[in-house]
Amino acid sequence: MQKFMENFKELLLLNTIANNDNPNGFTYGDLTEIDPHIPHTRIYRAIKKMHEMGYLNMKEEDVEIPGRPKHFYFLNEFGKQRHAVLKQTILSMFETVQEHLEQYLDEVDLHQEDFSRFRPINKILSCNESVDQKREKLEEMEEFHQEMLKKITEAKEKLQKDT
Repeated sequence: MQKFMENFKELLLLNTIANNDNPNGFTYGDLTEIDPHIPHTRIYRAIKKMHEMGYLNMKEEDVEIPGRPKHFYFLNEFGKQRHAVLKQTILSMFETVQEHLEQYLDEVDLHQEDFSRFRPINKILSCNESVDQKREKLEEMEEFHQEMLKKITEAKEKLQKDT
């Protein structure tokens, strides 16, 4: 899921850059104006990474005004190829999810459905297995959750010591 989200963020940024109709290219400032809720540092790092990976070309503004020159970025051929690959990859993922949802929806009566089928304990109790098999699964689940609770308790104690 993390890889999907990284690819999706990259695709959104590449879409924004590809749809830029400014012939001079775009700057960090142009991108930060799109959504002021996105931290400037995140945009800066993303653009820097895309430039380092070879997806963008950079041109410095020739200015006679003292200070840092503006950097203008352009999507190059390699970036256009990456953009096309990401679009196809994510489209394929969405199509796969859609197929699975359609398959699931064929099995489900949405007028009668509730979340009980997604509750692991109910699922174990209602499955067609012996009482011993159900008990074993419940004991495994209990052991797992006890271990998680132990880790949570240790983490809380560590935080308490650190303060």
